[in-house]
Amino acid sequence: RLLIVWLLLLFCSFFFLMIRRPPRSTLFPYTTLFRSMGQRDSAPRPTKPPPTEYPTEISLEEAHKGAIRLVGLPGGRRLEVKIPAGVDNGSKIHFAPDGGSEGEFFLVVSIKEHPRFRRQGKDLYTEVETPLEDAVLGSDLTVTTLTGRLALTIPPETQNGRRFRLAGQGMP
Repeated sequence: RLLIVWLLLLFCSFFFLMIRRPPRSTLFPYTTLFRSMGQRDSAPRPTKPPPTEYPTEISLEEAHKGAIRLVGLPGGRRLEVKIPAGVDNGSKIHFAPDGGSEGEFFLVVSIKEHPRFRRQGKDLYTEVETPLEDAVLGSDLTVTTLTGRLALTIPPETQNGRRFRLAGQGMP
């Protein structure tokens, strides 16, 4: 008896859900909008050509101030590209010709080694030799930077290998 009542309740609840359930089109009226999702279009889309890279080498001074390079594009066109100040080794500078339909172009920058300065990030390092008596007694020393010459005061009893920071004299 209990089994019959239970089956009857199950059947009635199932039947009730089927009757109350609205037709599929009113349940989700936007099915036609999403019917084609995930399907490919029959017309192929134009593919963008891969980006073209042009390597260029600049000096540390040009990297500090900024530079301009003339790049030869396919078809014989030439384009003037501005390299911003503070650019680093391996930096990619994006530029596009006027039409824009020829694809993307990048100027890949490499910086030549400098005979006097060594670059680490935005910092520039150089070694300056000074006589022993100037290091022990202290003195004023003229230091050459990328932007000119600066006076540096060496305090008395300066140890060998000491680093001095010149504010604002690194890379921009």
